[in-house]
Amino acid sequence: MLSTGGQSIQDFDRAMAEGVRRSFKKEFEECSKNLAMVSDVSEDTVNDILKQKQNEYPTYKNDKNIDKLTDDKELNKLFKNAYKLACKRVEEETHQAMESVIFNLNSMHSRAGSQVPFSSLNFGLDTSEEGRLAMKELLLAQEAGLGHGETSIFPITIFRLKKGISYDPSDPNYDLFKLAMRVSAKRLFPKQHWGLQ
Repeated sequence: MLSTGGQSIQDFDRAMAEGVRRSFKKEFEECSKNLAMVSDVSEDTVNDILKQKQNEYPTYKNDKNIDKLTDDKELNKLFKNAYKLACKRVEEETHQAMESVIFNLNSMHSRAGSQVPFSSLNFGLDTSEEGRLAMKELLLAQEAGLGHGETSIFPITIFRLKKGISYDPSDPNYDLFKLAMRVSAKRLFPKQHWGLQ
């Protein structure tokens, strides 16, 4: 008997946050090396610092550790510029990845009768900068729609509300809750769910 069940991902934002962290680290290294090639800074010195200080890299939206990488002013300036470029690149990459999620879930025929898989994504509780970026870009990709602006059938998005996280204006994810409401208003396909906890 063929199963026509679907797939649900609990805590999609937390799962994607780890990918954003890895992408940021890769981009920070690459941007640092590229800037070293076009500056007066020694490429070998930059490579040595990157190898020795891997656990002290800045993270997305948190540049506090840049000053721990080196005391040299020129190198510090290079790493600050690399940080800014890495943030911009990881934002672009995350948006493209979320567009791919939406597109693939609406075009990969894998169920009986060549149907697309029934899919749902639960998110809204991760307050890390990486998780917030993944949520924001998923919502923006869903708002933009498919190809010619069509509303996507899948995934069913379930934005989870919780007091202290996204319910009140002072909560860290309240801005994402407002974005989710805007996307629902534009792309309502009687499928948006709000899970109050």
